[in-house]
Amino acid sequence: MLFCGIDIGTTNTKAILLNHSGLVIDRLVISQQERADMHRIDVHIWYQHFSAVMEQFCPHFANESVYVSLATQGASFALLDKNFEPVTPAWVWTGQAKPETVNLMESDFGTKEYCAITGWQPLGSLIPCKLREYHERQANKDKQYHYLVTVPDYITSQLIRSPVTDVTNAQMTGFFDIQSGIWRKDICDWAHCKIDAMSRIVSDNNVIFERIKTSWGRINVTTSSHDQYAAMEAAGIENGSAMLGTGTVWVLNGKADKLLYDKKTFGVHPGRDLYGGYGFIASLGAVGQIFEQLLKKYNVSFGSLTKLEKKFDLGDIPMHFIDLQAPGTGDVAKAILRYMQGIAAKVLFYMEELGIKSNLHKLTMTGGATESSVWPQILADICRIPVEAVEFQEFTALGAALFAKYAVTHDRSGFELLSAAKKLYYPSNENLYGGWYVNIQQSCLKKTGMELLS
Repeated sequence: MLFCGIDIGTTNTKAILLNHSGLVIDRLVISQQERADMHRIDVHIWYQHFSAVMEQFCPHFANESVYVSLATQGASFALLDKNFEPVTPAWVWTGQAKPETVNLMESDFGTKEYCAITGWQPLGSLIPCKLREYHERQANKDKQYHYLVTVPDYITSQLIRSPVTDVTNAQMTGFFDIQSGIWRKDICDWAHCKIDAMSRIVSDNNVIFERIKTSWGRINVTTSSHDQYAAMEAAGIENGSAMLGTGTVWVLNGKADKLLYDKKTFGVHPGRDLYGGYGFIASLGAVGQIFEQLLKKYNVSFGSLTKLEKKFDLGDIPMHFIDLQAPGTGDVAKAILRYMQGIAAKVLFYMEELGIKSNLHKLTMTGGATESSVWPQILADICRIPVEAVEFQEFTALGAALFAKYAVTHDRSGFELLSAAKKLYYPSNENLYGGWYVNIQQSCLKKTGMELLS
């Protein structure tokens, strides 16, 4: 048996192919070309990337049963006609509806009420807001659509003319009731969308299509997943552990024994996982993007960052709150160090606000910041917890492959593929930042609340 995980992201697609013993047979990264409108995309690109992965991997398929699972960006969507062809370009999740539309959703549903249903506050990034604007703008001038699909259901519609999504992607749309596990007709009506246009939802992890005939041979398709849930699978996240993803936007992910709402600031998205349990995704904001801007401001390349980090004085503890948007001018090394310290304080604050800090035995860190020689150590020191940094480019694709493995074998044991990619950082002095953190927590974090973390 072979297990293929494909991570179709916003800017690139990553894929990995494993054999039944967990050895890496092949891997691939495909970057999207830049386009004029980053918030709209040719729908065909999603399937083209899927096809490119299968084309490269198919020489390994001879005499093997192949199981494919998709990990995908959430809340990007497309409208298809009855022949599963796109009616318009797809909407990428990064685009925003008008504030007036969001205000109307707040007025019609209520912020707390809508959050209780979907796990989201009314937002311009949600599909119902964008779709309502589309209907009002087009006024039936365009070709009518029959299906509304996100990335995984678009792929299945092209493979077997049956759009099927999963519970983790469904709950990213703003149409899905996370309490009852169904599409909400009242939200569909509000967006002027027929509920029959919505895809079938698979709520658990299993083989959904078997022996599909393709130009690459016969393949089997298992349940898909939202990319953050696939990443949690690769990290082995269970209750009592958490994952810090450090990309353009930093996210703190974990599992919980119930839906974990943040009713004050709505900074946490509660949801269901593929094993009948619950998960959460908490965004810390565009940490990576701001960091890139900071490096550009000081004319520091990523290649020279490691050399600069050797100049850091890790015993230099701030005495006051760090302005993360403007960490200072003067000493370049100190400015970058202060940013790293400030972000670590954000992570600790969020863990405490979520009530997960006391039960954590380690924090698994993935993504670009793991390449830093000191940032994981700063996190360990400030958060007072071991930090396991994992450098593995196809990390989310690996999670999808592990989902495929479980769908067939019902075995969640890991392949130990990441052992060579892991580095563990222990707190060097658990009291190092204690007084400083308490001080800024009282003077700034508690004062501004989760607003600081948005």
